[in-house]
Amino acid sequence: MPGELPSSENPKEELQPDFLLPDQQPSIEEREGKEYNFDIMNKAEVSMARLVKKLKNNIEDGDYSALLSDDTGGRIPTLVLRKIMLEKGPNKNIKTYFLSAGLGNTPMKFMDDRSEKRKYQKMITYLKNMDFGDKKLLVVTEYMSMGNTLDGIGEALKDIGANFDFAIQSTNEDYDKVDRLTDAFYGEFNAESFVGINKPIQYDNSLMGVLKRGEDRGRYSPIPETIIKHVKNEGRELSEEDINKIFGINSWDDVFTRVHKKRSRIAKKIQQSEDGATNKKRKK
Repeated sequence: MPGELPSSENPKEELQPDFLLPDQQPSIEEREGKEYNFDIMNKAEVSMARLVKKLKNNIEDGDYSALLSDDTGGRIPTLVLRKIMLEKGPNKNIKTYFLSAGLGNTPMKFMDDRSEKRKYQKMITYLKNMDFGDKKLLVVTEYMSMGNTLDGIGEALKDIGANFDFAIQSTNEDYDKVDRLTDAFYGEFNAESFVGINKPIQYDNSLMGVLKRGEDRGRYSPIPETIIKHVKNEGRELSEEDINKIFGINSWDDVFTRVHKKRSRIAKKIQQSEDGATNKKRKK
């Protein structure tokens, strides 16, 4: 029927171009440097096709009424899945949310540190304000290694009574470990885990346009921050080229020369600042 996903039992049937099955997709190595401006997107296409195949029945049956991105990396696969669900599934109102969970989330019952408890409570409050609809929530991430972040998100969602599954675009290549983690998620949260490929896919933040907000400055927020807003509020990070210009470093300078130039420039700035302060006092 038009609009249906390709059947995994009959890969020979007519396929839409954006729903090529994994065995019809070129390998990651074959896709390197082709079609996309960023090579990571060539790898992403293969893993997303495999993830969609595993989610095929759930999408067609309309099992999910909401998506939750494990930002920042989960943003691209979340938006891809949302587009596919809207086009191929019966539910035309997929609620989509974005969460900066951060690494190493610890369930409230195991927390001793007050700052960690405050961080966890912020996340809980943020999640409670979301409307996941009347069906299951699909939590989407681009990569799972140790499983700490998804475990933390799962604990928070369990605490607020949400019913959810995990969509994991990629994992590490330790198949046994991945199986143990996904089995643990099912046992603890009654959550199914759908995995694209056992080969790491990790996006650069610049592709998403968002950052985890305030975590590096001890002011955690579960709400992702756009890079534009971050630069406006905090200033952008200096590139190596910027630093070299500031300190007058040339490409041919050796390590000792580079260090000397940085120290000399810093010392000079400190001296200028002290001289300025002294002159102000004299004028008074």
